[in-house]
Amino acid sequence: MVKIKVDLWKTSMHLAEIGIKKREELMSKSRRFTKDMDIIGKVEIDKKDYGYVAYRKALWDEKDLVEKRLAIRLFSTDIDYLGAIDENLGRSIILSMVNEDPSPAYVITIPGTKIIYTIERLRPRFAETDAYLMTYITDKGVLKPILIKSKRLALGSDWKVTDLYTDKEIAKVDGKIMDIGGEWEIKTNIKDEDLWRSLILFAATLKFYDDNKEKIKKIVSMLKKKRGIKLSKTDLSLFYNPRVRR
Repeated sequence: MVKIKVDLWKTSMHLAEIGIKKREELMSKSRRFTKDMDIIGKVEIDKKDYGYVAYRKALWDEKDLVEKRLAIRLFSTDIDYLGAIDENLGRSIILSMVNEDPSPAYVITIPGTKIIYTIERLRPRFAETDAYLMTYITDKGVLKPILIKSKRLALGSDWKVTDLYTDKEIAKVDGKIMDIGGEWEIKTNIKDEDLWRSLILFAATLKFYDDNKEKIKKIVSMLKKKRGIKLSKTDLSLFYNPRVRR
């Protein structure tokens, strides 16, 4: 059994407090560590340091709701890029209108993997639960739809991760919200580091769970009045045809 701890702090930790000297040094180590990046937590696997969770603070602090976007990155302790989860605002809007409830949608990218994984909120069958569908493809090209379902509709709830082919539980994401921030423990018997990273990134989005749903709700309301909305260049890029030369 692999145990992964995702410890998110209430506020971003000053870089010096976690033993990293300068922001410029971090940026030189990885181009993925952008100027507006803020480290908000750390990750342990089987009680050993694995890496840091960071997010693009400037993007999330945007006043323009259409430009405001959640972008989370996972880095090793040496600031090697390990993966990213980015909000797909276009899909979030479409799903929210169909579901009649704010429904965040994300794409997950893992270095060395050509496939982009999607993770999208489903309309819950029962009001007391919440669920996300993850479209995961193994390194052998096998499609594996994964359901991530909470036991109750609450920010600090526990989530069950199920392989929809076998209907068997493959992981758990146990969460709790505390005054000092949030903490999630992922337990799994699956020896697949890409899946581990994907679940770590998903857990990190839960820190922004309520705020992001409120943002999407406002955008959908605004869209209905304007009968349309222009996506940002970044959001549009998530819909680009990879076969068209740009």
